[in-house]
Amino acid sequence: MATLTGLISVGTQWLCLQDESFSSFGFNNNNNNNRDCGGCPCSGPNSGRYLVTWLLPNCKKFTQGEAIQYCQRNGMKAISLDSNAKAEETFRLLAKDTQRYYWTGGKVNHRDQSVTWPNGQTSTNIPFWSPTGARRVPQPDNREGNEFCLAVLNNFYSDGIKYHDVSCHHVKPTICEA
Repeated sequence: MATLTGLISVGTQWLCLQDESFSSFGFNNNNNNNRDCGGCPCSGPNSGRYLVTWLLPNCKKFTQGEAIQYCQRNGMKAISLDSNAKAEETFRLLAKDTQRYYWTGGKVNHRDQSVTWPNGQTSTNIPFWSPTGARRVPQPDNREGNEFCLAVLNNFYSDGIKYHDVSCHHVKPTICEA
């Protein structure tokens, strides 16, 4: 029987399994480079399988491109926050763990303020954009001119847990989903 680590109970449980049960799910647990922190299957919203990298020991942060590749190497995709309920559940997890931020798999279209997710869905009329950022203007603001990646920030600008468009080269942990 697997021992649970990183057990978080917030409405929906996110359960992270120890290494002995890890391999039975087909996830890669090789620690071959300094940004590949291994992984473990987790159950989360709607009984989905998730990998929450900040729950893993010795986990490094990723650029968004590296986060996407990391999820793919583990047979998953970077998380698609394609419903308000799913987004809110990850917000509760972020708050519970006092984690500052994480990458989603979302790509921002500044023209119509939409987000395209790795699962192919597009979200519009998003209620989670921050009303502020580094320039003190509402998100998405494309402040650096290349802010096409979507991160969730935890009160980074005294704004609560909100969506921010961020340049993809910044490093953050991520959540992968099967």
